Amino acid sequence: MLFVITSRLPRPVTTAALLAVLLTGLTSCSKKPVEATDVVSAVDLARTTVMSSDPVLTNAVAPPDVMPGQYRSAKVGWDRSQVSARVFLARTPPNGVDPTPAEVEAQMTAVVTQLRAGGWRVHWAYCRPQPAAAPASPSPAPSGATAVSPTPSPTPETAPSPTPEAAPSPTPDASASPTPTNPALTGIPDDVLIFDEAWQEIVLVNKVLDGVSYWGMVSSAIAEQRGAYIDVVMRAPNARETANLFPVAPPDLPAGSTCAEDGKPSTAVQAAGVPLIVKDWDPFPGASKASDPHRV
Repeated sequence: MLFVITSRLPRPVTTAALLAVLLTGLTSCSKKPVEATDVVSAVDLARTTVMSSDPVLTNAVAPPDVMPGQYRSAKVGWDRSQVSARVFLARTPPNGVDPTPAEVEAQMTAVVTQLRAGGWRVHWAYCRPQPAAAPASPSPAPSGATAVSPTPSPTPETAPSPTPEAAPSPTPDASASPTPTNPALTGIPDDVLIFDEAWQEIVLVNKVLDGVSYWGMVSSAIAEQRGAYIDVVMRAPNARETANLFPVAPPDLPAGSTCAEDGKPSTAVQAAGVPLIVKDWDPFPGASKASDPHRV
């Protein structure tokens, strides 16, 4: 930075002021630019649009929850783009008769079939049967799924709330540990919630479009005296990372072959494929990847 003095300056006040200006100018010239944080790029927006435009969301209970990926900072990392929606909801009617596993599986099959038609590949399916009815107890204390704090329960004909808090909410099973004899039942990431005392089906899907990998999960459950739902969540890599998170594509399970599509509600825990998931954010770029081979 160059300053040109064109006239004699009175001493000492003007000289001191000039020195301050020079020091300030040198400091501003050497200062590093501030890093932009919480950035949503055009690439992240485009990938979010791809997911939010998926036909499977056409009949969602409410508008999808859309969260474009963001670059937080070099220290924190970034969020991946995510779109989620409830695509089926059936409250238990006043007569107390819950939707049947066959009815919910038929809805589940329709959702998965629509995803397959849109180019999605199924790489894991999990099915948990309806729990046996608990024996009658003289104790007035609620147990199982009925112990979950109730929420207002409009009939399916009314406009339900799309938020998970307003949906049937089975209790997560912290002790569930399916037999390891089936490889598809081992290494299930904690991000995949397995519920206790609830009928449940989960399908994981993926596809690569224009060189970008997209991942999704379809999860359904029947909670006793609460009703049933089917949720869809989709994620895409952030613009800052590799576009295709699946350099080796997981094996594709043929249509109709999974326990969620065969039209026969499970009587025992079943699973097939690889329980590979894409987490919602990738912290600390440059750090080693998660040791769990089933989490990307």
